Order: sequence, then structure tokens, then C-alpha cells
Amino acid sequence: MLNITETAYNFLLRKSKLYYSQDRLPRLILTVKSCSGARFAVCYDKQREDDQILRHRDLKILVSPSLLQEYEGFELDTEEYFFAPRLLIKPFKNEFKCDCDSKCNKEVNG
Repeated sequence: MLNITETAYNFLLRKSKLYYSQDRLPRLILTVKSCSGARFAVCYDKQREDDQILRHRDLKILVSPSLLQEYEGFELDTEEYFFAPRLLIKPFKNEFKCDCDSKCNKEVNG
């Protein structure tokens, strides 16, 4: 359900240590569904009763059961972006359809 590279693990663990004292853990969230696939982000949040916890060594990552069911797990990696690392989140299963009927299904008047 979770594949994580060593660089992503170190990136998240370092950031997580800042939030542990506040009982906040990294949470995978869906930011948008679009024609180019779903996009995800990480925020730091308190654990909810129905959360699923993905574990990798000392790291715990929260995710809603519905996201886990829909996307079947996640792969985490990092990349250099303007001289700083950023997290890449890819679902195991991705759908390339959007929830924006007003944009994608809009007729263009010529």
C-alpha cells in the first residue's frame, strides 16, 4: 500500500519531527482530480478515528480509507525543484477523468 524511497522517507521524517510534539502526523490528501490524473499533497494533521495508518520504519502517514480504496496505495519520492526538494506522490491506480463538467464538457462557440 506504500512504496517510499529513502529520500522521501528522510524528507517526511525530518518534517514530521517538527509536528510530533503537537500530535500531528503527515496526512495524504487529494487536492484535485483532473484530466491529467489525481494530484495529492501532504499536510500535518491530528489522527481521526477512521484513519488508516501507513507505516514505513519510524514514519506514520495518515490516509482516509476511501482514498486508499480508490487509489490502492501510493508511491512517494522526491525531486529537486528550483534547488529544493519536493515530494512526489503517485497513486498505484490513477483515473484520468475530472470532476469539472463545466470546463471539460463545455462547448466552444466559434
